[in-house]
Amino acid sequence: MKVFTQLKYYLLPKKNKKSSSFSNQDLLDELSACFNQNLKDESFADTMLFPMSLKVFLHPGDYSNRKDAFPVVVRAAVNAFYDIIKQRSAVYPNVTNISTTWNFRFIESDSIIIEDDSIPIEMGEPHIMAHLFDRSSGNESSSANTKVTMKPRNSNVYESRTINMSVFSNMEILSETIFPIKFDDKLNKLSDIPVSQEEKNVLAELSYNYLNKINKFRMVDETITISGKNDIRKDSWVMKIQSETADTIDNGHVQIKFDSAQKSFSIVAFGNLRVNERNIPISKDGDITSVPLSRKAKLLIGGSQIVEFESKL
Repeated sequence: MKVFTQLKYYLLPKKNKKSSSFSNQDLLDELSACFNQNLKDESFADTMLFPMSLKVFLHPGDYSNRKDAFPVVVRAAVNAFYDIIKQRSAVYPNVTNISTTWNFRFIESDSIIIEDDSIPIEMGEPHIMAHLFDRSSGNESSSANTKVTMKPRNSNVYESRTINMSVFSNMEILSETIFPIKFDDKLNKLSDIPVSQEEKNVLAELSYNYLNKINKFRMVDETITISGKNDIRKDSWVMKIQSETADTIDNGHVQIKFDSAQKSFSIVAFGNLRVNERNIPISKDGDITSVPLSRKAKLLIGGSQIVEFESKL
């Protein structure tokens, strides 16, 4: 069976899909079931092996609805994993953690595109892949065959499968939240709510209103660019304004820089820009005018789009 055919079997929605009322408990139950199955598949003799990396692909609706609860769900999941490890240690007393860190990745996407075929991610149907360790953080090739635990469609049972991870290279990730958590050798449960990697590294947050929804962008790079919706770049340092007014915003319209030595921000305008009601000189032809940016500021970009800026330092 070809790789693509295998993935269609595992990723296409089930016939009896859940309703859109996907809850935090549903998410926790799926994580626990996937973890438990992977542990059963990987453990042998007296040695217990279990996944330290879990990737959770969610429909944008589920991602938005559940995102605020991700830290609490992760804490509950880790504690549930410790309970499972303790229970199974009677059979597998040699508990072996491949990594020193749990790694949870919540990925927002409405589909996966493989060989020009679009595989939808449905509401209420998360796709979870469990690995023994986080391959994205090491020297492992993204094209390497990888053994994962996934749930095939039309089934409620997780199974082991070897897939080539390069098939996900064309997937458009709308957003991603990562939680790295240190493994406790004594299996002590977490009491504190974990902080995502993005929250730890965030320098500032920018937000704007579109269709009565607040859209947020976290600045994690020392230099970022604000562009209109037609900017095709997908880099973490590119903030794309998705709104009707985005037509007045050019690619690379605004640049914001963070000075790590001074712990301060500055802003450069390459198009029409007002900051806190003040017009910012437009830089062009190599003549760059950098203006200090206050820790909290209101940006009017292209004469139509308001963006709120707030330092998180």
